[in-house]
Amino acid sequence: MPYEAFYGIPYAEPPVGKLRFENPVPYRGWKGYWDATYPRSACIQRNILIHTKPILGSEDCLYLNVYRPSQLKHVKNLPVMVWLHGGSLVSSSSSPDEVGPEYFMDNGEVILVTLNYRLGMFGFLCSGDGAVKGNFGLKDQQLALKWIAANIHDFGGDPHSVTLFGKGAGALSTHLHMMNPVSSSLFHRVILMSGSALSHWGFSYDSALRFRLSAKYTGLEGWDTAPSYQLKHKLKMLDPISLVKALDLHFTLPLTPPIPLRPCIEGDWDGAFLKDDPRKIWAEGRYTPKPILIGTTVDEGTIVAPLTTNQTRLDLFNDNIYSFLPIQLDLDPKNSPYTFVPITTGVDINLGVSHHDDLLYLFTTSAFFPIFNANTPEGLMADTYVKTFTHFAARGEVKTYLKD
Repeated sequence: MPYEAFYGIPYAEPPVGKLRFENPVPYRGWKGYWDATYPRSACIQRNILIHTKPILGSEDCLYLNVYRPSQLKHVKNLPVMVWLHGGSLVSSSSSPDEVGPEYFMDNGEVILVTLNYRLGMFGFLCSGDGAVKGNFGLKDQQLALKWIAANIHDFGGDPHSVTLFGKGAGALSTHLHMMNPVSSSLFHRVILMSGSALSHWGFSYDSALRFRLSAKYTGLEGWDTAPSYQLKHKLKMLDPISLVKALDLHFTLPLTPPIPLRPCIEGDWDGAFLKDDPRKIWAEGRYTPKPILIGTTVDEGTIVAPLTTNQTRLDLFNDNIYSFLPIQLDLDPKNSPYTFVPITTGVDINLGVSHHDDLLYLFTTSAFFPIFNANTPEGLMADTYVKTFTHFAARGEVKTYLKD
């Protein structure tokens, strides 16, 4: 189905120079027309989704994309779905090559918004004492939600019918927005895919230590003794590529830990996003209840399991078994010819429906896989899956669409 795409709409000032490691600043606007005909850069990162792990992107990256079905461009108040991408808070983006809108636009019932937010050190470095307040990626997402609330009506969307959904780290982010009183007023339904803020990797116990180690890994003198504000000033002066490379040293093995720099508990200052342990917030009911849809894939851990075919990594894992999180596999593979496992690990093996594989039936991923034709098994699965999501987004209820 034809659709209209509005690419690269800025929602914040570029977080560069003096704005690195600072809360996002709303975009001041532009004169005349904004060219929304091409996607903007991803946030600077090493893309861990690809086993060769290229460094790509820019610090100037706080943009969003809006998609709407062409034949409905004069229809007002369509439900809005806002996608928060995963990637361990260190990689991925809103690029249409990774999260293309075609299946949602074929459905024709929603406005789709995808967005970039700061990643790695740029988005989640936290000193623990207010020097580097942290949670910048989450604050970027919140500012984007504010932009959507203020502007989506001009695209035919209903600002009072917004579904926030995400996968992995995107689900973690989505769940945390439920616990933030500012964010939670900006959306109305929630879909969590393969992640939540209650996971062991959901927030940082040791943000101050991670801050010091980050300074060490970039080669800063006094990383262990200098005042945090002094280290922050020095980190602001470094080339961004050096910060991306330093993040590598936080990983012991690929995706171990799953998220190296995580949301942190901030102090009681203006603009703080998270002030308490999210598990405690959730247990005490300090959030606004909303219709929520939660799911996982049947073979989540297989996304990294083939890495054990590398003997050096396997030996390292076995030698440190009590330090590393165990990889639990309970396989009943539902094989499809399409899986992210070879792309992520470089090992040509199919172990079932791994973490990330369900996204193949929500978004087109032209960077990796073909667009599924409507009458193929994959195309029919995409149609069914998207219908389930859009029905929930529009009505707050789950309906199963089964083919005869």
